[in-house]
Amino acid sequence: MLEALKGALEADRGRYEAFYAHFGPVLKEGIWFCEDDKNRVSSLCLFQTTHGDEPTTLAEYVARMPADLAEDQNVIYVLPAADRKAALASPHLEALRAEGRAVLLMVDPIDEWVLQRLYTFDGRAVKRADKGEVRESDEAKQKREAEQAKCEGLFGALQTALADDVSEVRFSARLRASAAVLVGEDRAVSAHVERLMKRAGQEVPRSKRVLELNPSHALVQGLARLYEVDAQSPRIADYAELLHGQALLTEGGVPRDTARFTKLLSELMATAVG
Repeated sequence: MLEALKGALEADRGRYEAFYAHFGPVLKEGIWFCEDDKNRVSSLCLFQTTHGDEPTTLAEYVARMPADLAEDQNVIYVLPAADRKAALASPHLEALRAEGRAVLLMVDPIDEWVLQRLYTFDGRAVKRADKGEVRESDEAKQKREAEQAKCEGLFGALQTALADDVSEVRFSARLRASAAVLVGEDRAVSAHVERLMKRAGQEVPRSKRVLELNPSHALVQGLARLYEVDAQSPRIADYAELLHGQALLTEGGVPRDTARFTKLLSELMATAVG
């Protein structure tokens, strides 16, 4: 069967894509259930990508990696999301897209479970863009860590304000335009899985993620100045909640206390226009 599918993929791409549109999720189940054949199954799967509208195989993704990027790291980046629109709007992609790196968009509900078995392909690690830390040059990392050290007090205040929701606050290497983003640990249950489980009526234990801030964003820089002027300002905790709520909304989530989030946002807007 797998050889027949491989032949169909190579002989008539249009017909194979039509087949895959109906039976792709079923085929992907083989990555989970067929450990011995998961590499052969994964090579037959099609994925959406940030580079163009045409679906791609993993082998095609690897072949299109720019030579300068392929040499310095063996990583296939993926991002699970509810749909293509949500994935393309995700702040998790900002640095990767700025570097010209393609990211596979895992938008089938089964993809979250597939990624628990799909660790590597063609000698390259499969890495989620929404978890862990992204690659950066030594120079960029040193600069980011130096800036972070200067804001140690502010980060402590933000983390105290968000103690029930985040495990850490740090400057981000993945953001370019957005002010904040929530990032999971490599082995933690993702926010997307949590939402799927809640929709299915399953009880989901609350997990804490890392709140990453963009050191170049005017909002973050203004917050740093506020802390320097008045480290005890109650507005710092309010802004912490707004940043966290904004990060949740951007990824398709909802602030834990929507009434309070709306109140804080209204007060901030009133101050800005007053």
